[in-house]
Amino acid sequence: MDVGGVFLLPDHDRIRGAFVRAGSTVSPSDEALDGAHYKAAAGFTTATDAQSDWAACWQAYLRDYVEACAVPPAEREEVHRHLDSEFADAALWSAVAPGVREGLQLVAGTGVKLGIVSNADGVMAERLRGLELLQVGPGLGVEVGCVIDSGAVGVMKPDPRIFELALDALGVRAEAAWYLGDIPGIDVVGARRAGLRPFLIDPLDLHHDADFDRVDSLAAIAGHMTDARQAAGPRDGERRFGLASAFAAAESDEDMARWVGDFLASRGSDNATLASGLAQRPHWWAGPLRIPVDDLVRLAGPEGDDVLCPVEPDEWEQDVDDMASHLDDGWEPPPLIAQFDRGQLLLQDGNHRYEALVRSGEREAWVIVWFDDRGERDRFVAARPAIA
Repeated sequence: MDVGGVFLLPDHDRIRGAFVRAGSTVSPSDEALDGAHYKAAAGFTTATDAQSDWAACWQAYLRDYVEACAVPPAEREEVHRHLDSEFADAALWSAVAPGVREGLQLVAGTGVKLGIVSNADGVMAERLRGLELLQVGPGLGVEVGCVIDSGAVGVMKPDPRIFELALDALGVRAEAAWYLGDIPGIDVVGARRAGLRPFLIDPLDLHHDADFDRVDSLAAIAGHMTDARQAAGPRDGERRFGLASAFAAAESDEDMARWVGDFLASRGSDNATLASGLAQRPHWWAGPLRIPVDDLVRLAGPEGDDVLCPVEPDEWEQDVDDMASHLDDGWEPPPLIAQFDRGQLLLQDGNHRYEALVRSGEREAWVIVWFDDRGERDRFVAARPAIA
C-alpha cells in the first residue's frame, strides 16, 4: 500500500498558512483541501512519464491542486509558489485521512501479508509508527512486514525496483500481490511494471473510464481482499475458480498447481485428463497474466478449422454464444490455461472462453501459463512488457 493519499493527506493548517502568506482571499475547508489532492492526482494519468520528467509532472500536480481549491486566477502563481515550498517537506503529509484507522484494522483483519511502498523522505516508518497507524513488528498500530521508503532505498515509484524490494521482504510473488495507491501515473504504472495488480483509491469517483480497479476506501479494499481469500477455499461444498481465487493461489508453484488441477477436474471444465497429466510431474507457473489474445494458439474449435481438437460446429457455436452472452452481462471467466512450448502459448484449456472473449472485442485475456523449465518461466516473466 501507498501512504500519501491512502493513509495521510497534507496538513490542513500548514496548507492554509501558505494561502495566508500568499495573500490569497481563499481559505479552503478541510474537506476542500482533501478533495483538491484527489482532483490533482486525477490529472497524473497513466500516460504521464513521471520517471523521466518528475519535476514537470509535479508542477502540473500543484497547478491542478491550486485550481481545485478555487483560487482566483490572479492569485494562483503566488499561491503555487508558497505551496511548492510546503510540499517540499514530506512531513507535510501528516493528516490521517477519514476512516483510515478503522479501514486499516479491517485490512489487517483479512490476514494477508501487508507492506508499504512510499515515495518519501527516509523516515516514513518512524512517522507511521508515531501516528500509531502501523509499524514493522509489534506495536500500537497494525503490524506490517515492511515499509519501503524511497528516501531510504534510493529508488522511487514508478520504478519497478522499489516494488520488488517489498515483494522480496514479504516473500510474495508479484502475480499474487496487489498494490493500493492514489496517483495513476505513479502507483498504477509502477505496480503494473512490477507485475502487481493495481488498485486506485478514488473517494470522489473521478476515474470513470479507468482500465484499473478502483475503491473508495480502505474498508472497500478489505472487502475485495476478503472475497479473494474466501474464493480461494471451499464454498457450499465446491471450490470457486474465478480470477480472485487464481490470484490467491499464485503465491507459490505448489498452490497454483493444486488450483489448476482442481479447476480442470471440476464440473464445467471437465478436463480431468489434462489435470491427471499435469499431476505426473512438477511444472513451473506464471500468472494470472494479461496476455494479448493474438499471442495464444487455439487448439480446439469447430470441425473444419485447422485445430488439434475439432468440435461439432453447432455445439461449438452454442457454447461460445452462451459464454459471449454471459460476458456481456458482466461475467468474469476463469483464467485461460496455456502451455509454453518452444516459444508458443498453446491454449490447453479455455478455448471456448477464448473465442467468446475475441467475439466480445477483448484484445487481452487473463492466462495462467505452465512451463516445463524454471528458467524458461523466469525469462518469460522478466520479458513481459508493462501493461498499459
